Amino acid sequence: MIGRLDPLKIVRITTDSGLLPQKVYNLINDRFHFVTQGISRVEMATGIKYPLYYIEPKLVISTSEVESGQFAILFARTIPVILNGQLTTVVQLFLTRYLHLCSRNGI
Repeated sequence: MIGRLDPLKIVRITTDSGLLPQKVYNLINDRFHFVTQGISRVEMATGIKYPLYYIEPKLVISTSEVESGQFAILFARTIPVILNGQLTTVVQLFLTRYLHLCSRNGI
């Protein structure tokens, strides 16, 4: 059986190391219930258990060679991993929305 992943562990480590301000951590922690509620809705609608997931405290920007000068901000990505001999998926959620809220609120 695959164990439970602490979705905020990397955010706490980043905050404890001083790389992420405490105000940003507090905002993430206060709004984390939106993530868990969204996951519950997905599980109820599909009847499928949501994969392991965690919050990544970074902003990821990608570019395309096909569309010159265009870029995109990633909100999440899926990563196939092998845990305990089983192929599974981990969902990596980025702080893009939180960073937007912080800049709008002067944090």
